Order: sequence, then C-alpha cells, then structure tokens
Amino acid sequence: MTSALTWQQLRDLKLSELDDAADGWAKVSHHADASAERVDAEMAGKLSKTQESESARAAVRRLQRLSRNYHYIHAECGLIRSSVDGLSTELGAPQRRLNDALDDAAALSYTVHEDGSIGYPADGKNEMTGEKIPGGSAVGNNGMLTPDNNGLYPPSDKGLYTPGTGPGTPGLTNPNPNHAKAQDIADRIAHALREAREIDERYRRALSKLKAGPGLKVDAKTWADAAADVKAVGEAATEYLRDDIPLDKSPAARKDWWDHLAQEQREEYLAVYPDVIGNLDGIPATVRDEANRENIQLLIGKLSGQDDEESKTMLDGLKGIQEKLQEPSVPPMYLLGIGDEGNGRAIVSYGNPDTAKNVSAYVPGLSTKLDGEFVGGTMKRAQDTALGAREADPHSSTASIVWLGYDAPQTSPRTSPPTRTSCSGKTPKPEHLHTTASWQESQRRTRTRIHTSRPLGTHTVPSPSAWQLRRRAGSPEPTTSSSSVAPALVRRPPTI
Repeated sequence: MTSALTWQQLRDLKLSELDDAADGWAKVSHHADASAERVDAEMAGKLSKTQESESARAAVRRLQRLSRNYHYIHAECGLIRSSVDGLSTELGAPQRRLNDALDDAAALSYTVHEDGSIGYPADGKNEMTGEKIPGGSAVGNNGMLTPDNNGLYPPSDKGLYTPGTGPGTPGLTNPNPNHAKAQDIADRIAHALREAREIDERYRRALSKLKAGPGLKVDAKTWADAAADVKAVGEAATEYLRDDIPLDKSPAARKDWWDHLAQEQREEYLAVYPDVIGNLDGIPATVRDEANRENIQLLIGKLSGQDDEESKTMLDGLKGIQEKLQEPSVPPMYLLGIGDEGNGRAIVSYGNPDTAKNVSAYVPGLSTKLDGEFVGGTMKRAQDTALGAREADPHSSTASIVWLGYDAPQTSPRTSPPTRTSCSGKTPKPEHLHTTASWQESQRRTRTRIHTSRPLGTHTVPSPSAWQLRRRAGSPEPTTSSSSVAPALVRRPPTI
C-alpha cells in the first residue's frame, strides 16, 4: 500500500496540530511513568515491607500488575509520541518546497491543476505564422524511473519510456518561454509530493503496528510485541533521529552531544533507541541505566518466544538481572549495558561511576556468558568488591563494574583450557573498556583506577588497603588520572 497523499492535502496540512498531538501523547507517557513509580514506591513497596499476610501478598501482586500496565503504557505512548513528532518534522521540508513552488506559480499567473500539472499561457512568436506560440500544460517529473511518474510515462503506458510522450509535453523542446518555467514548477511539486508520500507511508506502517491487545495482562508476549514496535518506529525514524546519533565519535563527543539535546529529544531517543543509548559510551550512567532497564524488558520479551537452548540460557540471565534491579541494592546497581549479541552482553556497576572517586573493572573470563551463574556469581564478585572498598575506606566512594562486553572463551569438561596464544584473540580491546566518558566533565580531582590483570580467570580486585600493603613492600602505586575527561577503565589490554 502506498500513500494517497495529494498536493492539496500537503499544502493544507497544519503541522502544529501534529506537534500538539505529539505533546499530548508525551503527557500520557509521563503520567504513566510517574504512576508506575508511585505504585512501586508508595504502594506495593510499603505494603510488602509492612504486611506479611496472604491478603497483603495478593494485593502486592495486583499492584505489580498495575505497575506493569503503567510501564507498558509509558513505553507505547512514548513510541507514538516519537512517531508523530518524526512525521511532523520530516513533512516540514517537502511542505515548504511545495508552497514555494505554488507561490512561484501564482506570481506567474500559471494554473495548478488538480493532478499537480502546471498550465501556462501562450507566449513567444511563431516565426512562420507570426502568431503567439500556444500555451499548454507541464507535467512534473518526480525523478523516479517508475510507471507512477506521470512526467515520464503517459497514463496508458505499459512500462516503456519514450522521451517526451508524457501528457502535456508537445515535444522534446518547446519554444514557448513559459514552458520551461512551468516545467520547473511542476517538477518541484512532483518531487515534494513524492518525498512527502514516502515519509507518510513510512510512519503509517510504524503507527499501524502500535496496537495493544485486549485485557490487562502484560506478559512476555506483550513485551515481544513491544520490541517489534520499537524496531518498527526505529526504522521509520532513521532520518529523524538515528542518523544524528554520533556513533563514530569519541565518548567525550557523545557526552557533549547528549548534554546539548533538549529534554524532549532525550526522551524520544530513550523511547525509540533504548538499545543504542543504553550501550553508548559517553552517555551518563544514570541515562544508560534508564535506557537499559527499558531494553532488558524488551529483550526478555523477544527471547521468551524462542525455543533454542542458547536463548533459554540467556533468558535466565536477563531475568536474573531484572530481579536484581527490582531489589534494593547496596551500593546502588546501575545497568550500563545489555544485549543479546553472541553469548550475551552485560555491564553492571555497583555504584555510580560518574560520581565515584574510585572505579574498579572486573572482566570475567573462561566459560562466562550471560546466564544464571553470571547473576549469582560474577555480579556478586563486583558487589563484594564495592562493599570491601567501602569497608576499607568509608569516606571514599567506589564504583565496581563487571564488564561482559565480549564473548569469553567457552570450555567444557572435554576441552583443555586455552593457551596464551589461543586466548590472545579474545582479549578485550581497551576502547571497549570505556564505561562512560562522562567520567567526568568535572573530574579535575585525582581518581584511582584499579586494573584487572587476568581476564580469563576468576580473580579478586585488590582493595585500597591491599594497595597500601603493596606500597610498603615497594610495589608500584595504582594508576591515577587528573584529566578533565576520564580515560578508559583499563589503559591497556589486561595481560594473561
């Protein structure tokens, strides 16, 4: 199905009404988000802490269902808002070009016909008869070599293009001086209408998919559908949003880009591209956490409909992380990256690396993948590191990160551990060990970075007290930095 948008509709379209509609959907999305937080914090949370009866537990389950509904409303309304905003923004350019062409036609007293062709009057002189050269009609060429381009193909044409045979074109050249001007105006109208129709059809397909099923149940199937909705809107909004994301820039440049976005723009990026923003180095940790909390629900919905063992294993890990996110955590838990690439991706920080004075990175090794063991074992080591650092120095803040941003070598009981050579290809590159380059615009203070040394085995990152013991023994001091923008977590690839 193609758009049936006419030049008259494009001319009369009030983009401000689309903007108002987008603002309305944004308000609904904000209200649903605030309601979900209120249900979780002020109702379900307090009830579960103060009441232990079966009726209280039943009430909490009902409140949790209500919260899930609000969360779903927030996500879907955010997508509708972004779609309508994108439609309005992208239609602005072809509408301006159309109106400019119409103004030129009016200034020359040309007639704009219902089909967009331009009628022009007689002018010039026939050298043989001495009479004016008759007027005519110029049919616009929209630049496409397709049968719907009436500037190339007569209505009865079956696909073969013969130059100059389109309706209203008397020949390859026309001596009437009005013809060239009329043809230019007709072509501009055709180009503007073609572009507007492509935009209209792109967003029509996306919006037609944003439909909620009947009932109040928001389950894995619902979120699988929501994941498809995010993908559809993301594809529609590529020119409007995606192309402006500085994917090929440095983390510092990405942070600067994000800092200069309006709040409305940030909300649209979080709604349409949570997978991109949540895994983009340079974006503030709190923003990445927000995006990934949204994206993890979409990933769970996506994988819930798959039956292969790898998907089931990864689903266990995703659900485990989501459960941890819903529980109180000391230090606070931040989800800085999540994905289903390879054996799974997860970057979890205990403590905010954007504000912590000390940051440690733990890169798990052999046989590690995104599964239940990653949640119960690997993540716990990162949390224990943060707690140990706090115990050693209660007056200093620490963020402890577990970084599963690559496919660790997988082993089985029948395989031997990889050698130094075979493992070297799996060593993470240093640029992948940036967590956020927003560490720190304000970072003019000294920051301690604790290096990991064995990425392919279980290890413990030394606590500050251990560093003190090493200094007494004459060992090198930990690496420090006082740059205005934080460097990578690990300056060089960890050695094996």
